[in-house]
Amino acid sequence: LWATRAGGTSGCYGQEIRVDSSGNAMVTGFYSNSAATFGTTTLSQSGSVDLFVAKINDLGIWQWAIKAGGSSSDYSYSIDLDSTGAGYITGFFSNTVSFGSTSLTSAGMKDVFVAKVSNGGSWQWAVRAGGSDNEEVSDLTYSEGNIYLTGEYKGTPTFGSITLPNPPGSHSNSFVAKMDQNGAKSFVPAR
Repeated sequence: LWATRAGGTSGCYGQEIRVDSSGNAMVTGFYSNSAATFGTTTLSQSGSVDLFVAKINDLGIWQWAIKAGGSSSDYSYSIDLDSTGAGYITGFFSNTVSFGSTSLTSAGMKDVFVAKVSNGGSWQWAVRAGGSDNEEVSDLTYSEGNIYLTGEYKGTPTFGSITLPNPPGSHSNSFVAKMDQNGAKSFVPAR
């Protein structure tokens, strides 16, 4: 029915897409080493890799696009929508990353983030989880007012008020985390 493009002179990688009840879609991913253009919106480059969220309508016309980034590499891998069409994204970052007026600083090499973007394309909030080693996330789902995410970690990361153990001899561990739609964290370790 239609096809369209987004990107710049270097890499632009769409990672996941979700469709709302009106047939509009939100897509998230990341772009590297150049600005990225989505229709009439061009996103600048902050670091070597920045993340994006963009909305496209059912006719294939880009509605808006926003970015988050810092001086290092910031990746978004998963998105889901609530009934209002707001999006929840997750990925990981290094050093400091800015989501609009909210800045997050990693505790170690890579930390996990979860962020909310409104149906109209503005950042609502962003939170982080992690420790002194690497934490990476692979998927996120929104259901009945809660956000669930999963990924892997090394070391002893903290999710909200819960610090996960690192069993002796363990190289990498899995996690499952649950948050409410306002970013309050609770956590259940994978078994």
